[in-house]
Amino acid sequence: MYAAVGDWDRADEALGRAAEGPSAPLARTYYARTLEKRGAGDLALGLYEAMAASERNGYEGRRGIARIKAGDEPPPLPRTAREGMAIALFNLSRATFEQANETYALAPAGVVRSGAPRLETPMSFARLAVRLDPDFSEAWALIGAAAEVYEDRKTAAAAYGRVTEESALYPDAVLGRARALDSLGRTAEAIGVLRVAREKDPDARYLALPLADLLIRDDRGPEALAVVSGAADAALNTGQDNWRLEVARGALLLDLGREEAAIAALRRAVKFAPEEPEALNYLGYTLAERGVELAEAERLLAKAKSLNPTSGAILDSYGWAQFQLRNYEAAVEYLEDAVALDPTSPVITDHLGDAYWRTGRRREAEFEWRRALELDPEPDLRKAIEQKLRNGLPPSNDA
Repeated sequence: MYAAVGDWDRADEALGRAAEGPSAPLARTYYARTLEKRGAGDLALGLYEAMAASERNGYEGRRGIARIKAGDEPPPLPRTAREGMAIALFNLSRATFEQANETYALAPAGVVRSGAPRLETPMSFARLAVRLDPDFSEAWALIGAAAEVYEDRKTAAAAYGRVTEESALYPDAVLGRARALDSLGRTAEAIGVLRVAREKDPDARYLALPLADLLIRDDRGPEALAVVSGAADAALNTGQDNWRLEVARGALLLDLGREEAAIAALRRAVKFAPEEPEALNYLGYTLAERGVELAEAERLLAKAKSLNPTSGAILDSYGWAQFQLRNYEAAVEYLEDAVALDPTSPVITDHLGDAYWRTGRRREAEFEWRRALELDPEPDLRKAIEQKLRNGLPPSNDA
């Protein structure tokens, strides 16, 4: 409101305080735009550059930098009492939304915590906000988020669709709309939403993995690989380590049978994030599964296990590396622990059956293989298990 009447000193003071509090994302956006409006472009550019370096405000930061360099005008700031009241109601909505979620998360399970968090109050405040200002993107984003919690996909998709690209919450809304559309069976439309968002923000790596996931489930693996590879290459060229993209690239390359390139991608992931258990595990398991570089696989997986000792997937990988090294008793020990941590995984259960067979515990092996079949394995794994139930494992070279 101070900015609306040209009282820049008070506007700076108020927005500067707000940028350090609960309203930080929205306040930082308004603060930077206020600096633009008053001709303080250098200060605004510095703030946008800081925002661009963060995950939370990266989108708004990139847009602000491009706008200042192009000499374009920033989006208008709120100017009316209705818009100001809508902002106040939105802040109440967000505060009660976060409080409801925190209360729900901290409450004991059972009678106290059942169903979904109670979001009637934040939804009411947000609905009032958009009644006052029908174009208030941030309030629409919150309505979409609340509808998603209640699994009201149609409302979520519609609300997220009201969030404009000028909003700092546009990235969240794009992802939310894609999730909602996909849940409604409108996967092609969800893919289109993410593609349009990437065209508007080509440097947005946050879109790559969700888009690739939708493409994979739509049987479009090569397209998914192109998306992930482009994002991963861009991260390399800017010097920004992005191990998740390299892991995703490695996984897609494996699915397409390009093992050498996949392992190279996974090695880059580990180089970027040498203390990240998921990256260590993915590379270690890939090597162990193929029976190559087993000493390296064991070392990688031992480190992953030390970093995350309660992960069933990591214990399975380490146990499988022991199996490939023919340390069958050790394999049984770790695979039993892995099954205890993740009893619904057909892969882990199948691995335990193999380890039992190699240690002479054949009745237990057959039991685990049958249990793995009950866990709905992938078709190739199902076929392999059925073969083992008929004929057992072939003799090992050390038998």
